Amino acid sequence: MSHEEVGGRGRPDWSCCALHRVTRFLRGTLDYEEVVEEALTTALEVTGSRAGLLLLAEGGGNLRVAAVRYLDEGATKQAMAYCREAMAPGRGVPTTGLIGVEADADRVLGRDQNNARLCLLLEAWSRTVGVLYLEQPDHACLFPETFSPFFTALADQLACALENASRYGALRRENEQLRQVVEGHGRFAAILGESAPMRRLKALLEKVIPSPASVLILGESGTGKELVARALHYEGPRRERNFVAENCAALPESLLEGELFGFSRGAFTGAVHDKPGLLEVADGGTLFLDEIADTSPAVQAKLLRVLESGEYRRLGETEVKRSNVRVVAATSRDLAREVEAGRFRPELYYRLGGLAVQVPSLRERPDDIPLLVRHFLAEYGRRTDRGPIAIEPEVIAVLQQYTWPGNVRQLRNEVERMAALADDGQAISVALLSPEVQPAHPVAATRLEGESLPEALERIKRTLIEEALTGCTGNRSRAAVRLGVSRPNLQKMMRRLDIH
Repeated sequence: MSHEEVGGRGRPDWSCCALHRVTRFLRGTLDYEEVVEEALTTALEVTGSRAGLLLLAEGGGNLRVAAVRYLDEGATKQAMAYCREAMAPGRGVPTTGLIGVEADADRVLGRDQNNARLCLLLEAWSRTVGVLYLEQPDHACLFPETFSPFFTALADQLACALENASRYGALRRENEQLRQVVEGHGRFAAILGESAPMRRLKALLEKVIPSPASVLILGESGTGKELVARALHYEGPRRERNFVAENCAALPESLLEGELFGFSRGAFTGAVHDKPGLLEVADGGTLFLDEIADTSPAVQAKLLRVLESGEYRRLGETEVKRSNVRVVAATSRDLAREVEAGRFRPELYYRLGGLAVQVPSLRERPDDIPLLVRHFLAEYGRRTDRGPIAIEPEVIAVLQQYTWPGNVRQLRNEVERMAALADDGQAISVALLSPEVQPAHPVAATRLEGESLPEALERIKRTLIEEALTGCTGNRSRAAVRLGVSRPNLQKMMRRLDIH
C-alpha cells in the first residue's frame, strides 16, 4: 500500500462509521499475525495518518516492534523512544486510551517542528497489549484534543482484537498439544485392553470406521458394546454431528416407535405437541440402537425402510422425511437364532449384519484385567478424592481366574465395591472379594485312588501349594500367608514335594 493509499492526504473519518470500519476489518480473521498487520493498516486509514508503528508488550514490560509503516530505521527508533517516554512512570499515564493527561497535551499529542504525534496505550482485560504510534505533519492538525473519545474507542477496538487473536492462538496451540497427547495414546483410548482379542477388535474397527454402512455389534452383556459404538462415531467422519443412543429393551413398542420416528400433535392420547424423533436428532450423525433384538416386527419394518432409503414418517403424519444417519445396532442375543425362531426380520438382520463386530468377553482376555482394575481404581479414587488406591497382587490373580459372567461391568462393580470397603491407606486384600469371586480352593480328588493315606495327603498338599503360588503370581511370602504357614516352612514343603 502506497503512502497516498493510506490516506495521508485524505481527510480522517473520526466517527462511528470509522469505528465500524475498524470492527469490520478486524473481525474477518483470528490469525494473530494478520490481526497485527490489519490493526496498524486500519488505524492509519481511519485517522488519515501518514506513518505509524505498532509495538506489542512482552514479559518484563518490554516492547517489540510488531508492524511498521513508512518509517525508516532512524524514525522507528525515535518513535519507540517517544512511546517509552510517554509510558514512563510518574508521567500521569492513565489506564486506558490516550497516554498522558490533558495538562500535558504536548506530550500526549506530541509535536515537534515537523510532526504531530499520537501515542495510544492498548489495554484489554486489565492487561497492556501494546502501544500504537501515529504521526502526521503538524500543519495537518489531524490529532485535535477534542477527539480524545474517538482515539480511546479506537484503542479499545484494536486492543480487544489483538488480545482475542492472541488467546485464540493460545487455545489452538493447547488443543493441538492435547490432540497430540491423545494420538500419542493411540486411537480408541476409551476401549481399554491390549490383549490379542482386543488388538484384533481395534484392527477391525479401523477398517469399519470410514464406511457409511450400518454396523452390528455383537457381544455378551457388559462387554462394552456402547463404547465400541461411540468409537465408531467419534473416530469417524461424523464426529462433528450428534451421537444418539437408545436402549430398545427399555421402552415398550408404542413409546419406542414415537421415540425413534417422532410424532405430531394429536397422533395419540398424550401427544400434546409435535416431537422430533431420534432419527431427526441424529441426522448427519450416528444412531446407536442397543438390544435391537427386543424391537417389535413393526419397528423392525420401519427401521429396514430407513436403512434402505433413508425415509420415514412421524406418527400421525403422511409427510415423508429423510435422515442421513448411520445406524449402529447392538445385541447380546444370537440374532441368527432369533431369525430362525421368527422373532427378527431376516431382511433387517442381513442389512445390519453386513458389517458385524464381535466384542470379546472378559474371560477371553484375562490379560487385560490388571489394566482394567488399575483404571477403575484410579477413576474411583478421583471421584471420591481418595487418591491412589493400592491392591495386592494376589487379588489381581484371583480376578484373572474368575469367569466374569457379567464381563467388564461386573468387574467394575467388584473393584468399586472393594475400594469402598478398604480402609484409607490400606491395600485391597483377598478378604474384600465378594463371596462369588472368592477362591474356593477345591480339592477335587480327596478319595484314595490306589494310594496310601500319606500319599493322598502329600498330593493334596501339593495341590494346595501350587494353587496358592499361582494365585499369588509366584510370590512365596504371600502364598505362605494364604496357606497359614511361615515362609521357611513353605519352602521346606516345596523342596520335599519337588515344587519349583
